[in-house]
Amino acid sequence: WERFCEVVLSLSHTHLQDLSSQVLAAMDFARRNALVLLLFGAILLVTAQPSGMPKKIKRTHICAACKAVVTELDKKLPSDSRRSESRLLEAMDGICSPANFRVYEYPPPTMAKACEVFMGDHEDAVESTLREMAGKTKEISELTDAVCFSRTGVCDGIDLTPTGNKGEPNVYMDNQPISGDEL
Repeated sequence: WERFCEVVLSLSHTHLQDLSSQVLAAMDFARRNALVLLLFGAILLVTAQPSGMPKKIKRTHICAACKAVVTELDKKLPSDSRRSESRLLEAMDGICSPANFRVYEYPPPTMAKACEVFMGDHEDAVESTLREMAGKTKEISELTDAVCFSRTGVCDGIDLTPTGNKGEPNVYMDNQPISGDEL
């Protein structure tokens, strides 16, 4: 202990100041690095896409979303001619929620994003077509053709060959397709 005290006392005041400034510089460097890492992590979180989400929404996604939107809206609306504007707007509210797209061709996050793109461009056309055709058709395919082909054209030139097994819907769990055997 005496020897330790002698060594500490023998250190000059200048050496102690140098040592303390080096420690402070190292701490500043560590803080800067921590800040850089924190900012980098935040950027990654903001720019990362959920799994199942394509980097770019394609025309096939928008066509599939159009067909799904028409199908889901038809389920939510009365089948007779009582499709008022208020009922349509109520049904259209939240239509792009991923929960509405669990049994379609693409994973729900992809369908939801494509739905947002489609509805952003064609909401008025969807609303007016559904109102005009209320009570006139019993087949969902007629309604889908009217909205997705005739009125908006989003499915024009899209290969609509089914990709699923024998007309069975694609079902996704944790954004991964699962077969009917696994259900």
